[in-house]
Amino acid sequence: MAENTCACSVCEKTIYDKGKKSQDSVFCEGTCQAWMHRICCGLPKEAFKKVQDLNEPYLCNYCFREDHKNKLEGQKQEITLLKARICQLESMVVPVSGPLDSIQKNQTTPYAQTVKNHTRPSSNHTRSSYQGNPISTHSQNYERRFNMVIRGLEESSQGTPRSHRVKYDNDLVLAALTKVDPSITPHCVRDCTRLGKYTESKNRLLLVKLNSSSTVTAVLSSKKALATLHHLSIQPDLSPEDRKKLSILLKERRKLIDEGTIRKDIKIKGNILILKGEKYGYTDGESFILEGAENERKGEAQNSSPPESNPNPSCTPHSGVSTTDTSTPLSQKN
Repeated sequence: MAENTCACSVCEKTIYDKGKKSQDSVFCEGTCQAWMHRICCGLPKEAFKKVQDLNEPYLCNYCFREDHKNKLEGQKQEITLLKARICQLESMVVPVSGPLDSIQKNQTTPYAQTVKNHTRPSSNHTRSSYQGNPISTHSQNYERRFNMVIRGLEESSQGTPRSHRVKYDNDLVLAALTKVDPSITPHCVRDCTRLGKYTESKNRLLLVKLNSSSTVTAVLSSKKALATLHHLSIQPDLSPEDRKKLSILLKERRKLIDEGTIRKDIKIKGNILILKGEKYGYTDGESFILEGAENERKGEAQNSSPPESNPNPSCTPHSGVSTTDTSTPLSQKN
C-alpha cells in the first residue's frame, strides 16, 4: 500500500492511503516503479486481493508487455544460436563409408590371422604401417569447404576485451561480405578467428567460417566487387599442400610480370599456370615445371642411356666365325 499520499501514475490524482478517503492502490515493480489506483490499472477486487495474498511482484500492463517482449527477444536469440549450432554440427558430419571400406580392404593378412587364432600379434608390426588418418584428413578437407580467408581487415588494439574484439571482427566481416553479396545475413557467419601472433604493425589474416558451402562459392565467385578496395582480398581456405603449390605459381607469375608480361595474360587454375590462354607450366608441389620440359628431359635421358649389351655373347653368330665349340679337340669328339 502507498505510504501517506502520492500521485497515481495513470490519472495523476492523489492516492489517499489513510482516513475516510483511503483508496486501494498497488505498486508496479516493473520499469515504471510507480503507484497507481486499483481502478486505474484495471484490477478487479478479487484480483487485487490475490495480489495482496500471494505477495508476488505486480506489473502494470505496460511493464508486463515490455517484460514479455524482452523474454521473446531472449528466446529468439536462443533459437538463432541453436540453429547456428545445428548447422555447425551438420557441417561436421562426414561420410565415412568410403574410408572405412578402404581400411578394411587394406587390412593385412598376418594380423587378421593372429586375431583369428587368438594369439598375440607379432612384434614385427611397425608404427609406420599405422601412420596417417584418412578419416581425419577427409574431415579437414571437407570442413575447409565452409571457410574463407580475408586479408586487410583492421584489427582491434592490444588489450581490447575478447568479447569486443569478436564483435568488432564480426561487424567488419559482415560489412565486407555484404559488399560482395547483399543477401548475406549475420546468421550466415558461424565464426571468425585471427590467424597467427598479434603484432602492432600488421593486421592478421581472418579465418571466416560460414554455415553453407554454397555461400562460400558465391562470395569467391563475386569477390571482384572488392576491386575498389585494394587493401582487402578474399581467398579460399587452402590446405598446406595447396598453399605451397600456390606460392610456387605466384613466384613464377611475378617473374613473368617483371619480364614485361601483362598481368591480365597470366591466370592460375589449380596447379597450372596459363599464359595467353595456353598452358605455360605446372607445379608438383616442389618446383615449377615448364610445359614440354619434362618430355625433353625424358628424351635426353633415353638418348644418353648406353645400348643394351647381349647377356650371352657366345650365342650370337658372327659372320666368318664358326659356331662350333672349339674347347674340345676334334679327335676326342670322334
